[in-house]
Amino acid sequence: EAIRLRPDSAQLRANLGSELLFENRYSEAERAYRDALALDPNLPVALSGLARSLRWQGKIGEAIRYWERALTVEKNPKLVQGIREYLEEAKKQARS
Repeated sequence: EAIRLRPDSAQLRANLGSELLFENRYSEAERAYRDALALDPNLPVALSGLARSLRWQGKIGEAIRYWERALTVEKNPKLVQGIREYLEEAKKQARS
């Protein structure tokens, strides 16, 4: 409903992606995050969320690229640390 009322809100679309990710609906979450990024290509929560949804679908290389992008725009030190941890885990997974 909120997205229908505010279709130009990248944050609302990212919020939907987060809900879908929590429900393990990874491909739907991916679509919601991509929609958010189409509206705001530098939205950190959408970049990181998209990376998580991709990782759970086995798209490790693409996930790594989005986490790397998220690191360039995220300003919150605690969130940067979390992104780095996800990124390192994904890189280990990609090597194995």
